[in-house]
Amino acid sequence: MPTAKQLLLKQTAEAFSGRSDMPLMASLADVTQAEASWSPDKDSPTVEQIVRHVAWAKARYCQQAFGTEMPIVDDLVSGDGDSADLPWEFPCGAAWGSTVAPGIHEAINLLSQSHAILTQCLESLSDDALDQPIPTHHGKSAAHFFWIMIMHDLYHAGQIRTRRTAWRASQRDLATSLVIRLDRGAIGLTYQPLELEGGQNPEMVRFKVECEIPHSTNGRIAYTTDDLWFFPRTFVEFADQLKDVLDGKTADAVLSPASSELVLTIIRVKREIQMQIAVSEWNPIFPPATISATGGLSTDVAYRWARELKEEYSQRLNEWILEQTFK
Repeated sequence: MPTAKQLLLKQTAEAFSGRSDMPLMASLADVTQAEASWSPDKDSPTVEQIVRHVAWAKARYCQQAFGTEMPIVDDLVSGDGDSADLPWEFPCGAAWGSTVAPGIHEAINLLSQSHAILTQCLESLSDDALDQPIPTHHGKSAAHFFWIMIMHDLYHAGQIRTRRTAWRASQRDLATSLVIRLDRGAIGLTYQPLELEGGQNPEMVRFKVECEIPHSTNGRIAYTTDDLWFFPRTFVEFADQLKDVLDGKTADAVLSPASSELVLTIIRVKREIQMQIAVSEWNPIFPPATISATGGLSTDVAYRWARELKEEYSQRLNEWILEQTFK
């Protein structure tokens, strides 16, 4: 029958790195600096800051309870883990070592050193000593303290996995972008959602739109804006209109933001489908009032757009809205 100390040692080890899926170190497998530095918003810590918090907590609480030394001295972080560079809401120690040992890999190295200190403290105690109180606010006894640190590792392992999943979702531009390009001509459009307006029932979505337009003088004009607002239903309505154009039920389909700054129009001219783009309110050195372009479009491509808009892009846009609303 294992003793309480043996159980705690086993659980402490496995919560930290015992398996390939759930432990803290498993959640950091192959993490890149780009992932570790990303945050969904200014009020949320990054993966690297979470790692530094866990490392600081292990080392600092062992220092309080057992008099061990910290792996590094960081005068920019107070004894309570606060830093002038971070909001007070951030977890304690989130900036620990960020100047002395910068980067996610150095942060993970600090985490390993701090965990080794924690493990050594546990190994040094007798079973009887585990029942005794220790001078720390975390735990009613030494055994309780080490149990809390086990749960602390697992809690933040889940948090790190969630943060990394959100980062990967944020990088999937093609998964949330609609690309429209002529098969005959140089006109192209990319719509990418950026921001919601309206809380849990968003009324508007801000898009980044990149547009390539043929120009008689300059050859081609690349127009980009990240401030076009659309109603989410606009894309579904445009898909329905586009299908009606293809079926000969209506003359045109129009996709336009609330500001009407950049308007995409699909029209039927006899048997040919055409795409027209008009960009207004643009201010290059010699601005025309409106820059426009027209090009031919095969019905096969137009049908594919209608299907993607209705079945794929609209679904991806709705999923993106849910992710952004409830993240």
